[in-house]
Amino acid sequence: MEKDFDVIVVGGGVAGVSAAISAKREDLSVCLIEKSSMLGGLATSGLINWFEPLCDGLGNQLIFSQCEEFFNLSLKYGYSTLNPNWNKEGKRKSSWFDHNLFALSLNRLLDENEIKIEYESLVTDCVIKENKIQEIVIENVEGKKYLRADCFIDASGSAVLFRKTNLNVKALDNYLTYATTIYSKKGIGKPIFQYSGANAFGKNHPEGMKYFYGLKQEDVNEYLIKGQELALAEYEMGKLKEISTLPSMPQFRRIAAIEGEYQLKGNEKNSYKKDSIGVVGVFSTPKDYYEIPLGCLYNNKINNLFASGRIISADAEAFEAIRVIPVGILTGEVCGILCKQYLIDKFNINDIQYKLTNRGIKLHY
Repeated sequence: MEKDFDVIVVGGGVAGVSAAISAKREDLSVCLIEKSSMLGGLATSGLINWFEPLCDGLGNQLIFSQCEEFFNLSLKYGYSTLNPNWNKEGKRKSSWFDHNLFALSLNRLLDENEIKIEYESLVTDCVIKENKIQEIVIENVEGKKYLRADCFIDASGSAVLFRKTNLNVKALDNYLTYATTIYSKKGIGKPIFQYSGANAFGKNHPEGMKYFYGLKQEDVNEYLIKGQELALAEYEMGKLKEISTLPSMPQFRRIAAIEGEYQLKGNEKNSYKKDSIGVVGVFSTPKDYYEIPLGCLYNNKINNLFASGRIISADAEAFEAIRVIPVGILTGEVCGILCKQYLIDKFNINDIQYKLTNRGIKLHY
């Protein structure tokens, strides 16, 4: 069966865009499947437009390469809150950014790199043969469409391909959070980010309300209904003075984690990993870091499928560090390289790490 692409990426958030660009830079043909009409995922459609730190809080940058490229792209247009003294202890290399202009910039980036985008398309099924995905089925305005590739990258945020291949996936719970924005009366500038319900750490989760799972349709419905009801009620009470922008996707901070060949655990902070594919800071606790083992990105039961973004294999504590924008971009870039190494039959840690370091990716603290 003739393939359509070398690589198919499912999910157009920052992790998926990074994966697509990385694979293209390895001279692979790439198609990206996105279920909405905008790239960027939570960082754009979800209004969670804070680029978390690329550093350790001690003045040392940890994440480079495509992550730094995307960071600069997010600040190219609109506004920036980057502290020019970020490299001093106690400061961070992080910034708020204009989510609309970042989304437009990501679209241009893929278009300029001649990466095929299938917008408004849902993955509904896949065909497996000999422990490999042969093709996936998507549905869009034209109906069913069958796409074949040698490698697949799941950057969906919900591990849709891993679930379609019957690999084990752990569903994760969420506080009720509904974030909106308000713009200054002086004109469009930096929007003010405002929460209804719980913040990123669970504070103000409505008393007596359940936690929500993004893999249950009933929970998705209730999460959106209750979140929007809460925002309107807070507006009526005067707690929210204005609402300028609503999110166009559920703002689940976590949905699913794959069962990889290795699970990163919370008690592995600040430890050396021989098979690391990148070192990342813990944005909520400066000075801490994780080295991410290669095995967090795949499961050998399906050997041409890789995970990027917030679905990689990690326990609840480690998940808090890996669910953010910089780590999504890093793991996306790694997945693009993994596809190339898989296709040239050099899927071993030494060759992979050599490629990563040549890209400027820091493997160890």
